Amino acid sequence: MKSAARKAGPARGSRPAALAVLPRVRAGRAIAVASAVLVAALLAGVAIGPAGLSLPIVVRALLTELLPWHPALGVPAIDADIVWQLRLPRVLLGALVGAMLAGGGAAYQGVFRNPLADPYLLGVAAGGGLGATIVIIAGGSPERSTAYSCPWCRPAVRRRHTR
Repeated sequence: MKSAARKAGPARGSRPAALAVLPRVRAGRAIAVASAVLVAALLAGVAIGPAGLSLPIVVRALLTELLPWHPALGVPAIDADIVWQLRLPRVLLGALVGAMLAGGGAAYQGVFRNPLADPYLLGVAAGGGLGATIVIIAGGSPERSTAYSCPWCRPAVRRRHTR
């Protein structure tokens, strides 16, 4: 009788052997740790650069724009411009592009139910390479981008270049 019970499968309420080995992961703790690492990486990306701005100056420059009524956060205008016009847009765009690539990779892995799925599976990498090649050969320049070609964006672009 005991051998027949073993062949029938696991008892009701017990886990299969493969699932019993895996530890439970708490999503809340993982999301909190990932968010803290992301904030630290963004802050480090804004703080590190060739201009030699220290971390307190970068934090004050960020807070000056976010909390303009605070009188004790005086930062030289050049430091605030370096942070807000050069470093912060690049860091935020890098984070956004990374998030989009991660989402695309997760979608591939979910659709194909394969944790090793990559962009070469359907030729997306080859299509991206073709698009980049066409832009390089055609002589792509910033003047042809959307910011320069849309009529309501031109005043902002002119103001930025005339400073």
